[in-house]
Amino acid sequence: MIWRFIELKELDPLMAIALEEVGLEYVQRTNIPIIRFWRWDKKAVSIGRFQILQDEVNIDKCNAEKILMLRRLSGGGAVFNSPGEIVYSVIAPYTVIPKDIGISYTHIFSWIIKGLKDIGINSYIESQSNINVNGKKISGNCKLNKIDVSMQHGTILYEVDESDIFSYLTVHTTGASGGTKSIYRPITCIKNHKDISYFDAYTKIKNAFLNDKKFEVSNWTSDEMKMAEELIEKKYKKNEWTFTQG
Repeated sequence: MIWRFIELKELDPLMAIALEEVGLEYVQRTNIPIIRFWRWDKKAVSIGRFQILQDEVNIDKCNAEKILMLRRLSGGGAVFNSPGEIVYSVIAPYTVIPKDIGISYTHIFSWIIKGLKDIGINSYIESQSNINVNGKKISGNCKLNKIDVSMQHGTILYEVDESDIFSYLTVHTTGASGGTKSIYRPITCIKNHKDISYFDAYTKIKNAFLNDKKFEVSNWTSDEMKMAEELIEKKYKKNEWTFTQG
């Protein structure tokens, strides 16, 4: 089996999430799994498919500071996104990545944990969707299961200002009814533990993901970029999508 690998690119947040849907369509059509990385080119807030935006995000602050508010296809909690993250996505048929959520998380988490270890950071699985270092979250992740393919994506924090992050979000100490709640957890980042550049850290993480795999480096085609642009206009920029709980 040969993976399609798309190198890290700096992307507008709307384009980044639209390309996730493009990637899902590609894997459903071809059965070829994808590993991709990206970096946000600006700050944004993304919420899970089943969240209520008004409950999770400081909308007035985001509007005042022109911070994009986005709804993902996947579930999970609200996330403040910034250029200080390494963002990955794995989209694969169930013959490659099991459908079972727990098994799938553990499988891909082993790649992240190896990458962090190669940087010199010991990490561990804290919950079904998080990886911690010394009691603080360094990687948050979420999933989407379709009929025949799975998508798992997440962030690996390279550099972060915790006070900045939580000023845009409404975090909770416990879950509650009315949609998936974003639970507060203390966070950390690679730079807190190792003096390493962003791109050197990315290279370690990337190599851990690709270890023991056959892959071909690929760019998005012009047709795929066009499809993503159409999705942005018809879906991801629309308030009907952003403000409507899944």
